[in-house]
Amino acid sequence: MGMMSKYESIPRASAEEDEEVACPITTTTTTTNNHHSIALGFVALFLVTILVANRPSSASSAPPPRPVTSAMLQSSRWGFDESPPSSTLTVLVEVDASAPPPPVPPPPPPCTFAECRSSHCDYLAAPYLCLFHNGGPHGGCPPVPWAEGTCAVSCDQGGCDGLDLPSDATSCDGAVCEEEDCASGQACGRDAPYQCTAGSARHGCNDDEYHWTIYASAETCSSCCDARTCDE
Repeated sequence: MGMMSKYESIPRASAEEDEEVACPITTTTTTTNNHHSIALGFVALFLVTILVANRPSSASSAPPPRPVTSAMLQSSRWGFDESPPSSTLTVLVEVDASAPPPPVPPPPPPCTFAECRSSHCDYLAAPYLCLFHNGGPHGGCPPVPWAEGTCAVSCDQGGCDGLDLPSDATSCDGAVCEEEDCASGQACGRDAPYQCTAGSARHGCNDDEYHWTIYASAETCSSCCDARTCDE
């Protein structure tokens, strides 16, 4: 028995009825295939659109441009092994020639012996002693003269070493030490026999007979003796 076709399974009375039945089926099949083709076309177009939209562009994948620096400009202009030519910036400042120059304060006078003695500054490194400012003693010592308005009265200690001792200056030479100063176990030796007996430098020794009486302040040493008198 041969294979029966789709059209032969449908009972028909005549050839005219066969044509009326077969034609609608054929038309329906063709329409359905067209619909499938159109749907597949839309799906393909949609997929292509998605692929194009998601594909990274060459602009976004490219590295960001390097900033232009002065070194790059120099290398492109003078070469990598060359240096830019040196240049000097000249600034023109308009000066009023008619305006008088600012006054220069006169140099301070030399310090007296008493002023040198009262100073606690290093007169070699900072010789300019301020004596008074704002109505009271100051005592500061800069290495350069005081600017105007910063010190009312000042003096220069640069010549303190060359000053003569006053005629009434006392010394420790020959001053008899008390028994307690000799027996304290801290008596000065003969190399520096001048011993301070009162003040913050008590029991201090020096080889200058005027050190404790002239150059040291009263707070440092107010009295002294000659330790050689302990041997008498």
